[in-house]
Amino acid sequence: MADDADMADARIEAAVLEGIAAARRNAEIKHYYADCQWCGDPTEAGAKYCNRDCAADAHKYEATLKRVGIGK
Repeated sequence: MADDADMADARIEAAVLEGIAAARRNAEIKHYYADCQWCGDPTEAGAKYCNRDCAADAHKYEATLKRVGIGK
């Protein structure tokens, strides 16, 4: 026969396992982009940027905005 401590442990374990399952479901969500987020050209395989130059330009721009206090 299970006592209160055993039942509490079972509830905690169930909550932890549910949290892990929820995190895995959220981790499986992947962003898919049809167009480059910098220049607007089509991308391959859902990539955010069409090439490394666009990615570098976008990151440089975001860093500049952050440095001057406008960006996130």
